[in-house]
Amino acid sequence: MVSDIKTCAGAIFGLNPEFFLRGYDRGSQEECRLLICSPHGSYTKFAPVLFPRPNSLLPNDFLKSAVLVKILKVSIHGKTLLSSNVQSSKTKAKIWNLRATMPGMIAAAAIVAIYVLSGDKELLETGQTTKIPYHAYHEFYREHLMMVSY
Repeated sequence: MVSDIKTCAGAIFGLNPEFFLRGYDRGSQEECRLLICSPHGSYTKFAPVLFPRPNSLLPNDFLKSAVLVKILKVSIHGKTLLSSNVQSSKTKAKIWNLRATMPGMIAAAAIVAIYVLSGDKELLETGQTTKIPYHAYHEFYREHLMMVSY
């Protein structure tokens, strides 16, 4: 999932594709930090990238970002879906017979969005460089989505 997202991250996030090349230091890239940090510069589970308008963080808009939709599209239907409306014949959606989007999938997309923009080299429970608690964030996002869906 992550490698597909990194391949087309420039298009997903609307940023320079060079930022997502192997070895590039995204952790020091201001454009990336603005999407995952609070206005005070600290990492937050309410990362601006998780809102439709990163400059206007309204509570009811949390986890309703088009970025998350793009991440799920690429993860499930393949990279070609971003540039056209034609999906490949062997998508994960068809292979796994997916029929609905579940809270865990959206939470995973949120984690991938934050991770890809961070300076961390590996997606671990807690980021080695950033110390972002990815696992705790995932659980928070999933629980939040389960509560608002009922």
